[in-house]
Amino acid sequence: MSYTYIFHNILEGWLLLVTVYGPIVILQLWNICLKNAQQGSSLTDHLVMIAKQKSKKVANKEKKKIDAQVLKKAHFQGKKSLATEKASEKAVIEEAKKTEKLRLVMKKMKKAQNAEKKQEDEIDDKCILHPNDLLNFL
Repeated sequence: MSYTYIFHNILEGWLLLVTVYGPIVILQLWNICLKNAQQGSSLTDHLVMIAKQKSKKVANKEKKKIDAQVLKKAHFQGKKSLATEKASEKAVIEEAKKTEKLRLVMKKMKKAQNAEKKQEDEIDDKCILHPNDLLNFL
């Protein structure tokens, strides 16, 4: 037997399965699965899951419509509130700038204090002798 003969037989078997036997068997299996679905099998769970997904899609569409309507109302009323919001944003920005300036001033003060402390430490570390100390050592 050659490979072409084997390949031809396999191909012919698949062809018969797909065109003749498959459609009949698939219909019978489908009917059996539907009967089992009525008894509470995993197919029922899948159908319930699909129904939930559809209801979620519908709910999301409705939510988007409601959000769009709310956004339109807010847009009409928002011009006045936008001005107040901008004013409050400016106030917040000004307050942030003030706190930032205060933080920078505090940082400069700490640096200055650290520099003074360092200078004092350097002075303390240096040996400061009086001109008469040499005579005392002798």
